[in-house]
Amino acid sequence: MRKLALALGIAGLLAVLPSVASAGGQPTRAPLPDVDNSFDIPAGQACSFEVSGAPVVNNETVTTFPADASGAVRLIVTGTLREQITNVSTGKSIVANISGPATLINYPDGSQLANLHGRSEFVNPAGTDMELVTGHLVLYFSSTNQETVVSQTGTVEDVCAALS
Repeated sequence: MRKLALALGIAGLLAVLPSVASAGGQPTRAPLPDVDNSFDIPAGQACSFEVSGAPVVNNETVTTFPADASGAVRLIVTGTLREQITNVSTGKSIVANISGPATLINYPDGSQLANLHGRSEFVNPAGTDMELVTGHLVLYFSSTNQETVVSQTGTVEDVCAALS
């Protein structure tokens, strides 16, 4: 499931594929592969130019807990993620430490709540900018993948400006 797209780095994160908790009801832990932290965003959907991202250091893991009584599944993403973010047109890039951590709740209706701490990568829901957020960011994704910023505190760096 690639619900978070760029919220994780994003957030990596950028995206999290939940693993299945063991039949014994114990949480499982698995590495987050580079493909789940890589992206390519066409021009106009985050910056005025095409942006790509790929991990240069990825030691992230996801711990998946068994579903609770309501059917919600909690995932915790920890570890180190440093990502190279590139303006595809010019080749200009930055390397960002976006290690989080993050706690995600996947609800049975397909919606998701993402609680991001530390440093994360984020594309504004309006698709008008890409940010590196240092602080606390809470995002809600509806079952139709509509993104809402629930709360955001801390500092913000404009990735598009840094790559221009």
